Amino acid sequence: MGSDIESLPIPEEKDFRDYILVFPANLGIKPIYVMFNTPRNQPGVVTGRGQKVEGNWLNLAGQDMGASIPSQIADKLRGRTFNNFDDFRRAFWKEVGNDPELSK
Repeated sequence: MGSDIESLPIPEEKDFRDYILVFPANLGIKPIYVMFNTPRNQPGVVTGRGQKVEGNWLNLAGQDMGASIPSQIADKLRGRTFNNFDDFRRAFWKEVGNDPELSK
């Protein structure tokens, strides 16, 4: 008994967020539509308390887990809804710039 192998041209991959997952026919599993979302592009509400920071708090940004969110900034942003991470980032740095201690 032989087997037929059909090779179809593979389409050029444009984006890896949207696929139809097709299983081998003998498994009896229907195709599944799969969509991946990037959390950075999703809306969200700010939570968390931040941490008390002192001195040059940004020195830790490139180390281990990075710099903590200063508690005074977390207090100002907590509960606010942002359309995406870029909107949050703009608001974060605006608040840092408005804080006399952090903007030194």
